[in-house]
Amino acid sequence: FGTFNGSLRVTNNTSDQNGGNGFTVPDDPSSFFTGNSADSNAGYGMDIGDIVNAVISTNTATNNGLGGILIGTMNVGQITGNTTTGNTGIGLEVGAINNGSMSNNTSTGNTGHGIYTPSINAGFYDNNVASQNSGDGISIDTLTFGQLRNNVTDMNGDDGIFIGTFTGSIIGELDGNSADANGEDGFDIGSVGLWNSGNITNNNATNNPGFGFNILGTGGGSSTTGN
Repeated sequence: FGTFNGSLRVTNNTSDQNGGNGFTVPDDPSSFFTGNSADSNAGYGMDIGDIVNAVISTNTATNNGLGGILIGTMNVGQITGNTTTGNTGIGLEVGAINNGSMSNNTSTGNTGHGIYTPSINAGFYDNNVASQNSGDGISIDTLTFGQLRNNVTDMNGDDGIFIGTFTGSIIGELDGNSADANGEDGFDIGSVGLWNSGNITNNNATNNPGFGFNILGTGGGSSTTGN
C-alpha cells in the first residue's frame, strides 16, 4: 500500500508463517493498530509506516525472521502494551519519536536490541521491560528533551540502557530505571547536558561486568543523584 489518507484500523488479526512480513501497514496520519499477532514470518512481524496521533497497542510479534515490530516516525501518539519475543533482529524499533510515548512494552529474547529508537525529541519511555536480548535492552542514539522512567533492562548481551547523546532542559530526565546483570554496562551514556541540563536520578545498576554508570561527558547544568 502507499499512503493511506484516512483513519486506518487494524485490530485483532493473526498473521503467521508467511514468506514476507506478517503485516505491512502504510504511512497513515491517524491509524489504530491494536491486538494483532504475528509469529514465525520470514520478514518483520509488523512493518508500520510513519504515524501521526496514532495508537499502536497490545500487539504481539514472536519468532520473526527480520525483527518484531518496525515503525517509521511517530509524531504524537502512543506505542503501548506490545510484546516482542524471540525475533531475529530488534524486538521493537521506532525510527524517531517526536512528542509521543513508548510505555508498558515488553521485549525479550531477541537477537538484536530489545527496544531501539535512533532519535527521541520530547518523547517518553516509561515502564518498559527489555530483558535477555542479545544487544542492548534499550538503545537510543539521541535523546533530546525526553524522559526515561521506570524501565527494567536485565540480562541483556550488551548494555542495559544505551544513550549516545542525552540533552535537554527541565524534562531531560533518566529516572527510576534498573539495569541488572547485563553483558557490558548497566547505563552507557555518551554525553550529557550539551545544551542545558540532563538529570539522572534514582536509577539502579547491579551485577554488570562493566560499569554500572558509564557517563563519558557532561555539560553545564547536568546532575546525577540518588543512583
